Amino acid sequence: MPSRFSNKQKSPAKRFLPILRAVVFFAAGITLIFFWDDALPGYGYKKTLFGCLLIVYSIVRFALLLRKEKVENDEE
Repeated sequence: MPSRFSNKQKSPAKRFLPILRAVVFFAAGITLIFFWDDALPGYGYKKTLFGCLLIVYSIVRFALLLRKEKVENDEE
């Protein structure tokens, strides 16, 4: 077996789940900001702030995921 097919190779589920988490947090932020008007009456700016925090968190998670994959590819 070639060395590039070692045990370090991740399963498709382990590669896909972090991306799915980032997408879910991004979608939750967008939903909270734009589409969930009646959910928290009286919390207009807090709802927007929390939605923005969710979007920023998802972007950071995705960036860290890309950086981790780049480091793993550079080690090969």
